[in-house]
Amino acid sequence: MPTMAPAGDETQGERAGLILGHPTARDNTMRLIKGSSRPPREADPETFVLPAWTQALLGRDDGLPVRIYKVTFTEGTRMNWHHHDAEQILFGLSGTCMVVDRDGQQLLLGPGDLVVVDPFEEHWHGAAPGADGAHLAINLGSQTVWMEPTVAPF
Repeated sequence: MPTMAPAGDETQGERAGLILGHPTARDNTMRLIKGSSRPPREADPETFVLPAWTQALLGRDDGLPVRIYKVTFTEGTRMNWHHHDAEQILFGLSGTCMVVDRDGQQLLLGPGDLVVVDPFEEHWHGAAPGADGAHLAINLGSQTVWMEPTVAPF
């Protein structure tokens, strides 16, 4: 696990916020991952209710401790109940999405909005009633545990 350098021991690059154990600007170069190289695919019917599309923009094979997926929902589409081993950040791109937890709290996610889901919090997300929607799912962990399908009405 990377650690932060003790005060006074860091280089200029580390003082700029880089974490020890990760490449610095001096020994690595930026890389571009073209979205067109990772086309959307139909979502897994084992984990989604109704059709949706997912696009893995940053996945397990990219060697980074974060996963980023673009998820596009048609009206009525939603995910099964699930939870993650670390925080998940949902960033609204278009339309209106909805995020629901086991307590019944419902949050609407519009373009530019963020929802932060705590580790191990059981939840689902999908299109809000009467709407299509798309969001980025930014997973700070590496594991998603899928549970039972959601049941309408919600």
